[in-house]
Amino acid sequence: MSPNTFSRLMAGYVIAVGGTALHDVAEFGAPSIQNTIPFFILAGALLFVWRRWPRLARAARITLLAFVMLALTGGGLASVLPLAFWPWKPEQSAEHYLVHVAWTMSLAVFAWMIFKQKRATAQ
Repeated sequence: MSPNTFSRLMAGYVIAVGGTALHDVAEFGAPSIQNTIPFFILAGALLFVWRRWPRLARAARITLLAFVMLALTGGGLASVLPLAFWPWKPEQSAEHYLVHVAWTMSLAVFAWMIFKQKRATAQ
C-alpha cells in the first residue's frame, strides 16, 4: 500500500471516528466518549495490520469493512428506527435524525474508501 493510499485511509478513519464520537456525545453526553474508544482501537489496529503485514492485509481489510458496514447499517440506520424489537425507544426528532445522518455519512465515507482500496488491490 502506498503512503498516499494509507494517508487517505487514515483520513477516512478520522472522519468515521469523528462521526462516531459526535453521535455518542450528542446522544449520551460527553462521558459516553469512553464507549467510542473500542471503535477507535479496533479500527486503528486493523489499519495497522493492513499496513504493516501484507500477508494479513486482505483479512484485516475484509474485517474492517465488515465492522464498518455493521456499524453503518445497525447503528447509523436501523437503530434510529422505532422498531418493536429494540429494547429502547429511539427519539423521533429532527435533531436525532440529523445526528444519525452525520454518523452514517462518516461511516459511509470510510466504508467506500476501504471498498475502493479492496477493488484496486484485486485488479
